[in-house]
Amino acid sequence: MSARPAAALLLALAAAAPGAGGPAAGELPARIATPYPLARDLQPGDVYMGVRLLGALKLDPAFVDGRQLTGLSGLAWDADEGRLYALSDRGAVFHLTLTFDGDGLLADARALAAYPLKDEHGRPLTGRHADSEGLVARHTDNGIRGDSELAVSFERVHRVLRYSPQGELRGAVALPPALGAHARYRSANRALEALAWHPRLGYLTAPELPFEGVNDGHVELHALSPPRHWRYPLAPEPNAGLTAMVALTDGSLLTLERGYGVFFVPFISTLRRVAAFPSADGAALEARTVVRFSTGEGWQLDNFEGLALLGGGRILLVSDDNARAYQSTLLAAFQLLDPPDSSASAGHDRVQGSRPE
Repeated sequence: MSARPAAALLLALAAAAPGAGGPAAGELPARIATPYPLARDLQPGDVYMGVRLLGALKLDPAFVDGRQLTGLSGLAWDADEGRLYALSDRGAVFHLTLTFDGDGLLADARALAAYPLKDEHGRPLTGRHADSEGLVARHTDNGIRGDSELAVSFERVHRVLRYSPQGELRGAVALPPALGAHARYRSANRALEALAWHPRLGYLTAPELPFEGVNDGHVELHALSPPRHWRYPLAPEPNAGLTAMVALTDGSLLTLERGYGVFFVPFISTLRRVAAFPSADGAALEARTVVRFSTGEGWQLDNFEGLALLGGGRILLVSDDNARAYQSTLLAAFQLLDPPDSSASAGHDRVQGSRPE
């Protein structure tokens, strides 16, 4: 068994280990996933552009603790707890386990629990306040159980809030004035779509589309503390929008974009990588395409909106089915072929000052 499959199998064992939460010892949660052929001409294990395919699953719209597993828009992996957090845009967080087989391919996903995101009074969020989109999990790989924390970005009523993994509100993350004006966004439903935690820059967030009146194809990407921003160039795809991002171990940023043509044909998902952040505030970033999937080229995609880093260069994508019967919740795993390189940001600003808290 190679190092990669061995590491993937350990991930599965950690997820299923006693004490990881969920059902009582000896019990497995109900099966909610079936294998899904993401491409007509490629199989799990094959290489395509900058990734190796590690398998895909279609998740059932099952009810977990009274909440339907649907509308997933954010992902985050918790290595300490051996579980995946999946955020619904209906204001709920699901706890899932993952299983990878001996070849390192995604074989199964099962639901452990579901929790509503709550307000300052301990009440579940509802209506416009529950439109949760971006997800970050922190303190998840320090060998300490029970200290994980989630951060969630919202559309409609745009803000960034901190939560326990069980949905208990812990506080808010202050937004700079540039992100506070409702009139700047293209619409209420095009606000803080993407959220990431960067080891040097702290929280990063961005709207899905360029601000109102900006027609150069750039989205403003903001660091929240201290406030800074850059201009992120969307890929040259029809109706391109930024849906998720995650910081890699070298400090580069992996982004997920969505594009679509007339009547959503073709549907396009693109992973891109930003190697470094220039020191000048407001500077344009450079984004390199890692992989591009299009339904016009044999890919059987859906609305990919969430992205998580598993470690070892492995990533997960999840699609938002918009609670529609003709769409699907897909969970797809990939291995990045170009591993993070600690020299990637050489010659660029590493952000002076202490590490953000």
